[in-house]
Amino acid sequence: MLKIPETFLARLREPLDWIDLRYAYAHQLVDGQAVIDHACRVLSEAGCDNDGILAIANAKGTDILEPLIDLVCGPVEPPPNLSRKWALILAAFISERDVPDKLDAIEEVYSSFDYPEELTGMVRYMPMQGPDLGSREANEGRMLDLLKDLAAKIVR
Repeated sequence: MLKIPETFLARLREPLDWIDLRYAYAHQLVDGQAVIDHACRVLSEAGCDNDGILAIANAKGTDILEPLIDLVCGPVEPPPNLSRKWALILAAFISERDVPDKLDAIEEVYSSFDYPEELTGMVRYMPMQGPDLGSREANEGRMLDLLKDLAAKIVR
């Protein structure tokens, strides 16, 4: 699966919190460098006296960051819709990436993240949204348009 860089995460319309990042890091949706870059951005934008965030900002991309992220998050349980949130973020990221088959990548996200309803219209093996446009290319073009529309709602 693709790893989402901090440069993309910084453009999300809904800012991420550390619980979001803990989930993404644990599920290998972001790498250590993205977490470090996020900590640096938090420090530069808002300042902070949180020892965990400072430690993350000073870490190396190869360091194990889970204990530091846990220090920042505390014992809070993730909300139940976090998997869906990351499926949509990943779909928006795929929309902007140069991948050989975007719809194939979306289908992988769809099945890996418990079939989020918002992605159904972009999955070739699901019923089409709207009438048949007469060709596979036209129908898939509509699916890619739906993906672009979704991405526009998620990313600035």
